[in-house]
Amino acid sequence: MQSIFDLHDRVIAVAGAAGAFGSVISGELVNLGRRVAMFDRNEDNLHELASRFDANSVIEEFFDVTEEAACESALQNAREKWGRLDGFVNCVGLFEIAAATRMSEKIFARIIGTNLNAAFVLCRTAATVMIPQNYGRSNAITVNAISPAICDTSLTHSFLEQGVNRDLARSRIPLGRLFEPRDLLGTVILLLSQAGLLITGQAIHVDCGRTIS
Repeated sequence: MQSIFDLHDRVIAVAGAAGAFGSVISGELVNLGRRVAMFDRNEDNLHELASRFDANSVIEEFFDVTEEAACESALQNAREKWGRLDGFVNCVGLFEIAAATRMSEKIFARIIGTNLNAAFVLCRTAATVMIPQNYGRSNAITVNAISPAICDTSLTHSFLEQGVNRDLARSRIPLGRLFEPRDLLGTVILLLSQAGLLITGQAIHVDCGRTIS
């Protein structure tokens, strides 16, 4: 009997695939039998990641997610290669620590362009690809967000290494440790599989208890 968590032979696109979270998610999906379209602007890291897997299981698309036409082209290419798109995971994001009084308009625009505008374009395009095939949480498309606790990645490492930031961040997490990319996998698999069929419109905190502390 097929498991409700079964992910075999589905097609998933992952944006930010070469990053700390995206690379772990992409790799796990391939290992579970998914075909994965990997998107990232870091061409070298993306190519290195894709080279770990069978060429029939992955495609790599190098582009900047703030470019709308490139986003649309990449998602369409995934459907053309494999005939469908069953899910989309967005792992693209910027992390800038600055007081509002000291943040420049240029930095603010870059954050909004990447974390908000690009996410909208990617999700909208994924939906237009999935709706005609009646799957992907299709006309019954489900849309959810996962909120992790702070994780030591290339985006946050310099901040965590300053003063007592690392100890302070850990002290605010009831489970007493920083988040790790693999901690997201269970929730991602749940939401992409039949097990998550009725979960939609949710911001799911997978954060070691940080939100309620």
